[in-house]
Amino acid sequence: MKILVLSTFLICSIVIQNVMAQTGLLERKITEAGSLWKINKLKEAIDCYKKVLSGVEIPGEYLSLVYLRLTEAQYQAGLYDKCLKTISEIKSLPFLPDHHQLKIDELVRKINKIPIIDHTILNNDTKSIARIFVSENRHGAYHENKNFKTTE
Repeated sequence: MKILVLSTFLICSIVIQNVMAQTGLLERKITEAGSLWKINKLKEAIDCYKKVLSGVEIPGEYLSLVYLRLTEAQYQAGLYDKCLKTISEIKSLPFLPDHHQLKIDELVRKINKIPIIDHTILNNDTKSIARIFVSENRHGAYHENKNFKTTE
């Protein structure tokens, strides 16, 4: 009985170590692609993100992130058709965080040249106590001191 418990424990620990190693490798690959993207090596970043997506099964918490970063790199590279195709793939994911959906909507609006002031407002059942408008310059569409300059 002790041998069976010990064997089961050993197998479980090997499996856990393997999963942890794969997660670490995945994080390094995503970080590598992000580094390429930040220094404007867009083609290399796109290729790296595609390799990550074509590799082993990606945990759900990373999947939409990798797709989103791929679409942003494609957008910055001017590959709008590919960006829209990737966006359609993102929308078919089983889980997509709300903030990723907002970023996707923003990219679609940019591709379709819809002005920034026409962004979608989130609908929810809570009351707002304040509204903050973000503009590329301090004097956005509302011309009040309620605008904040974007940091991107």
